[in-house]
Amino acid sequence: MTNERHLIGPPGTGKTTTLARRVEKAVEEYGADRVMVASFTKSAVAELNSRDLPIPKEQIGTIHAMAYHALSMPKIAETGKYLKDFSEACPAYEIDDPTRDGVDDGYNQGGKTEGAKLLQEYGRLRALMRPPDLWPDSITAFATEWERFKDDCHLMDFTDLISVCLKETIMPGFDAALGMVDEAQDLTPLELALVRMWGAPMEKLILVGDGDQCIYSFKGAVPGLGLNPDIPTHVLKQSYRVSQAVHEFSEQIINLIPPEERLQREYLPTEEPGEVLGLNGTYKRPEAWWDVVQKHLDEYQTVMVLASCSYMLKSITAFLRQEAIPFANSYRRKRRDWNPLVHGKRMTTAATRVRDYLAGWRRDPMTWTGGELAIWLPLGAGVVKRGGKDKLLAILPEQLAPIELLAEVLPMPEMYARGPEWLLDHLSAAHRHAEYQLRVGLNHWEDVEIEPALTVGTIHCSPPDESILTTDGWISIGNLDPNIHKIASYYRKSNSLRWGETWCGHEKGIIGYNFTISKRKYSGNLITLQTKETKTRVTPNHAVLAMFNDNFMEKYVVYLMKRNDWWRIGLCTSAHRPYRSGGVSGRLGTEKADYGWILGVYE
Repeated sequence: MTNERHLIGPPGTGKTTTLARRVEKAVEEYGADRVMVASFTKSAVAELNSRDLPIPKEQIGTIHAMAYHALSMPKIAETGKYLKDFSEACPAYEIDDPTRDGVDDGYNQGGKTEGAKLLQEYGRLRALMRPPDLWPDSITAFATEWERFKDDCHLMDFTDLISVCLKETIMPGFDAALGMVDEAQDLTPLELALVRMWGAPMEKLILVGDGDQCIYSFKGAVPGLGLNPDIPTHVLKQSYRVSQAVHEFSEQIINLIPPEERLQREYLPTEEPGEVLGLNGTYKRPEAWWDVVQKHLDEYQTVMVLASCSYMLKSITAFLRQEAIPFANSYRRKRRDWNPLVHGKRMTTAATRVRDYLAGWRRDPMTWTGGELAIWLPLGAGVVKRGGKDKLLAILPEQLAPIELLAEVLPMPEMYARGPEWLLDHLSAAHRHAEYQLRVGLNHWEDVEIEPALTVGTIHCSPPDESILTTDGWISIGNLDPNIHKIASYYRKSNSLRWGETWCGHEKGIIGYNFTISKRKYSGNLITLQTKETKTRVTPNHAVLAMFNDNFMEKYVVYLMKRNDWWRIGLCTSAHRPYRSGGVSGRLGTEKADYGWILGVYE
């Protein structure tokens, strides 16, 4: 008898709330450290974290993240640097767009080159667990080069994270009695096989989702959730968000699927009548449907523009920038392209520079503080008279600049004549991108901090939970770290410990670093690292930074290095004071060695 259960929740039925309640109940029954909650996307994990679920952080995450940690965090091939290297090594398979937003946005379907398309199709066939002898010749040829490249560079791709764990029976680093997997309708056969392998020793495995909401079939997802009659299924039927008009329209579409291919169940809308409008444009032509959105914005209503994949938003955000329309995504503050009006706490953004520029125009008479001048002056090209910049920057951050000084070093008559729009004609080449923020600021003159009524994002990037603004940006309440202590960090360039002092030049005095504590079950041999003062035990894959003492400096070293299947024994200097390039690490880096050993140190 299987330990698997299905929880089916159509749109707006409170599925996540029900899942959170079940987790809380499971914690009472099994204990917090015996519950695992996984999801297909990072956005769903963020939403689950916002529920403040009382389980260890490492036991709640995406399936890929759990596999990544179970495999000791390997280097991932699908990152900009490695995809660029692959494109240079195999120009016939060049991959044009090396940036990805992870599984949230469907592995980025926006690649236009043949290599990008082959990489996506290669991942899809593996996700479907289709035997290689059934692959097209083009995929087989690409796979040969791709696998050779990964082997040479000791890399894994996203599919490897799942397939290697499954093939080598690698379990997550904790012992859970109950597992819950959200958004299970978007799991591929390969991912589902891994989930079931992880869930086999558990007392109960619950798959949460709805086959009608499967949107990742293009990457191999097979929406069969709830169709197995041997697996107990619990269905949530009442929606709390979907209106009657939207419900009726969506039912017409989903019922085009043959009944035997989807779970038949009752699904009730809310009492709100709602409205469904048809638009003539697409994501490629937002101007064709913008008047509908503008109507609601003019009535001071909030609007969301959602797409299934992030690349579909590029033409939309380009249109919004061109028309100087404020937009944001409060659920994904780290996506700077979706939040161009955000003000940074630890870095100066274009929006911050524009805000401080307009602050002076709001005063009577017009003037700026020393801090505001330091922020906005870089926006202008040649606006300060020769020798005047030092005078302006010498003003204290809180002190208002004297009117006489501004008249001496800035083109005040020209600025008064044109008004705050004056800066539009004087933006420097390095800050030309700030034109959007400036035009928005000019259109919303009285709003010091603009809170856009328009949200853009992908379907999975809009959970209903609020976020809190912290020094690290907007973070959902469930993700806030309650720890009050700070730790030091090892600063490699000076070979010393630093207690939180930032070395990027413009920020100093930040004391301490936040940290988190993770717990993972481990059974195996440990390695003991011992010095005269310390003795430490670590797992074999633990990364350790070693600091050489003074006796190691200015010596000769006999070393052994390994790169792929090649070995070399050589001689070099040990290290120097003051620190400069060379030494053992320099030699290993020059030779691009995978491993290195010091065999002896000599005068």
